[in-house]
Amino acid sequence: MLNLLCLHAAFGNPRTFREELDPLFGELEAQGKAKLHYARGPCEMSLDFVDSIKALDTSLWLFPDPPYYCWTSTSILDVGGIGVAVPGAQATAAAVDEAVKHIEEHILPNMESFDGFVACSESGIVATRLAQRHKSIKCGIIFCGVASIDKSMTESDFAPKTDAERIPIYSLHIFGMKDIVKESAVTIHSYYNQNKARMLQHTKGHTIPSDPKNRQRMRKCIADFLALVQPDANGT
Repeated sequence: MLNLLCLHAAFGNPRTFREELDPLFGELEAQGKAKLHYARGPCEMSLDFVDSIKALDTSLWLFPDPPYYCWTSTSILDVGGIGVAVPGAQATAAAVDEAVKHIEEHILPNMESFDGFVACSESGIVATRLAQRHKSIKCGIIFCGVASIDKSMTESDFAPKTDAERIPIYSLHIFGMKDIVKESAVTIHSYYNQNKARMLQHTKGHTIPSDPKNRQRMRKCIADFLALVQPDANGT
């Protein structure tokens, strides 16, 4: 069984992330192939702050029901350039490392074992940093990942410069054809060993689709991916 740490998107929470992932992982959990552990981001966002973002723009993604949490304190928004909110796009290296430290000190000690992660949007870059620091991680699944464009990230050791610096784990990157920041998901994909990195595009935008056709494709892709990972996780 693979123990997977689940990190919700910015302005999300464990409950709503579980509701999104249950249709994709429920059968795998029932079969004993995976166990999902849901964690909460350390930065709580007030309703007033979220309402101020909604007043500016809600075209990129949908807000779930409260409460609202983020993984980085700098995951506010970017309404410049493309004119829409992009949580995590300006996260600094210090903020990402602080989120990783929170996971290491307050979340991982409560897990019996930790084989991989499932992340979404802003948490994709946090999970990627976690994978760089924890060599025991076997796999990662990232939905519509957002890579920060802050110079502290792009000009640091975070972004791999050679193939040898890429993260050597199995990874699956799922994002939408209509996602206006899909290049960001492709950037995160490039951080991982390209021989072990898989990619799936669905027909929607910056979201985890709930329609039957996309959900069926994602469910099969995830099942095939974890079947590929399982032998390595068992040391065979």
